[in-house]
Amino acid sequence: EWDRAKFPEGAAIATLDAQQKRVLLRGVARALPEKHEAEISERDVVEHFASVLPDLGRSASDAQQMVHEIRDRSGILVERRPSYFAFSHLTFQEYFTALDHVAGKTWDRLIARWKDPWWHEVIALAAGVQGSDPGRIARSLLAKKDDLAIFLAAECLETAIDMPLSVRRQIEKE
Repeated sequence: EWDRAKFPEGAAIATLDAQQKRVLLRGVARALPEKHEAEISERDVVEHFASVLPDLGRSASDAQQMVHEIRDRSGILVERRPSYFAFSHLTFQEYFTALDHVAGKTWDRLIARWKDPWWHEVIALAAGVQGSDPGRIARSLLAKKDDLAIFLAAECLETAIDMPLSVRRQIEKE
């Protein structure tokens, strides 16, 4: 409600609730580590928004306006240089990327990136996101029989609220 109140009347972004805004930002966030880039072009952000907005009951034509409203008012997505955006803090990017993997239940694709430092925090955060399967994530990491993978499983233990006790014990043992 606070977010809605700070936008002027007629603001396109103000018509979306918090969950819908997360849906918009998830795909933008996920594109960055997939490309090993810290910034994304405004054109790519607008294209992503335009592809998602119809599923949220909004017109794709609102995409450009929403990008500008987020840039000008929210502080989450900032224009680092002309026509290139980044998340104001890496934590936001990692969190939204984790949300995207959990929403898509793309555990295998996420775990396949365990050796890539760009994905370590995303993996740990994904284990703690509501709707996640932290046991599956941690077991998959432990199955790698690698010190880094075991360390990542331990990081998942720190974020996961409902890690199965048997997996918790296996992580502690390793």
